[in-house]
Amino acid sequence: MSACRTTYTAAPDLLDEATHLNLTNAFQLAGFRHVVGTLWEVDDVISATAAKSLYAALSGAAGLHCTLSLSAAAHRTSVLAVRDEFPATPSLWAGYLHAGA
Repeated sequence: MSACRTTYTAAPDLLDEATHLNLTNAFQLAGFRHVVGTLWEVDDVISATAAKSLYAALSGAAGLHCTLSLSAAAHRTSVLAVRDEFPATPSLWAGYLHAGA
């Protein structure tokens, strides 16, 4: 979540392929069911804050709970918190993407 352009696809000749050359897809191919990536360069402090919020929402007494609905909801909540703080600056919050199945 804190790395820049992990979902960005730099190869326009591969846009019709099922998997693109990016880190988000690589993590899914490696077996991670839910991945949060970024579409462009993101602010380090805001990324750390959003990641902390995301993991707090996923944490429970028995560890992390990473079901699709909970992961997507936790991601949405963390991004909305940043949006609420910086509503006029979408470049700070709109670049985060949840990919999951």
